Amino acid sequence: MVKNCKSRYHRELLEETVGSPNKFWSAIKKLYPTKSTKEPGAAFLVNGAVETDKEVIANSFCKFFTDVAGSLKRKIFPLCNFVWKRPLTIDTQQPLENFEFRSVSDKVVFNALKSLKRNKSSGLDNFPSGMLKDSADIIAKPLTHIINLSLATGSIPTDWKAAKIVPLFKSGSMAEIDNYRPISILPSMSKILEKVVFKQLMAHFEQNGLLSHFQYGFRRMRSTELAVTHLTDVIRREGENGNLTGCVFIDLSKAFDTISHSGLLSKLSTYGVRGTELAWFTDYLFCRSQVVQYKGVLSEPQPILTGVPQGSILGPILFIIFFNDVHKPLQHSKIITYADDSVIYTSSKDIDTIQRSLSEDMNNLCEWFKDNELIINLKKDKTESMLFGTAKRINLQDKELKLSVNGTLINNTSTYKTPRTTVLQTDGFFNPV
Repeated sequence: MVKNCKSRYHRELLEETVGSPNKFWSAIKKLYPTKSTKEPGAAFLVNGAVETDKEVIANSFCKFFTDVAGSLKRKIFPLCNFVWKRPLTIDTQQPLENFEFRSVSDKVVFNALKSLKRNKSSGLDNFPSGMLKDSADIIAKPLTHIINLSLATGSIPTDWKAAKIVPLFKSGSMAEIDNYRPISILPSMSKILEKVVFKQLMAHFEQNGLLSHFQYGFRRMRSTELAVTHLTDVIRREGENGNLTGCVFIDLSKAFDTISHSGLLSKLSTYGVRGTELAWFTDYLFCRSQVVQYKGVLSEPQPILTGVPQGSILGPILFIIFFNDVHKPLQHSKIITYADDSVIYTSSKDIDTIQRSLSEDMNNLCEWFKDNELIINLKKDKTESMLFGTAKRINLQDKELKLSVNGTLINNTSTYKTPRTTVLQTDGFFNPV
């Protein structure tokens, strides 16, 4: 009987995921959990010596997580002073109206509180999301006042800009700090404010047609699967017409963490975010800080100087706004992006034409990355090129794509796995994984 009940529960759980790949894989992970991630160890290598003091380890983690993006930028752009240099122009069908905040009602804030997930960890405010959810009818009114005051004055409570970081082990030696990645936890009430701003900002961009159609990340009715479908449809269609399609799959190093604040604010201004609203986003981005929690001990706070806030509601949309004009330098190719994962592609019957087009556009794109202080990762298995076509056309080729950027040869591959869903092969077959 127990076995039958368990089987029925599993079946019903999976039936609820029909039509949603994300829910399906979440259900699979719930039914067949993997081994839990190991907790950080008790000893770490700090400055070449073994360290066991929790406060020293916490401070070392915080310094590493804070410095990693800035160190990477200084290494690639040694003369860069992080001041924005290139103005952005946009094409609109009609004059663009300025974005303006609208005050929100108690009901909107109440619903936002009720939408909080109970299982989320609390930030430095130590307010569990479940507690805020349960007390929504009591705190909705005063929280609404705070949110409307924030929107009207262009300022944010300082405590809401402080993140708690929990180190999560990746792989390798557990005694090395750089083998951990940061998980950022923001105060729950700050997320209510961000939900309000997110909805209004997204409406401004969507209603004015400001977001590029090639961006499939963090937008309604779009997904990784649709981005892959777009690309595979192009490859199939061109293959049916006897053409080859050359692609370059582009990987950026810590793209979300290296966003220039001055650059993002400049672009927001171009898209109509000005006055008090721009002042709000300025306050949102600047004077942020983070502390690391290690085995119950909090580190000293460190300032965050670049990037969009990790673990935030607004971070993803702010990134795609910053990335929105990435297509502008392309002369011969087209681009598909899902957040910072990008592929440029072009088709022709002649591999030499494809190579010339991709080479020129990759150089143009790398100049755009440089101007925008983003860093392309040219390591093998990161940024790669591929040539697609029917099996017959591929077998007739006596050479492969040879592309280079700043003297570095881009790895050419015959199989590429997209970030989430599909294996692409040069002979036109697309295998879900």
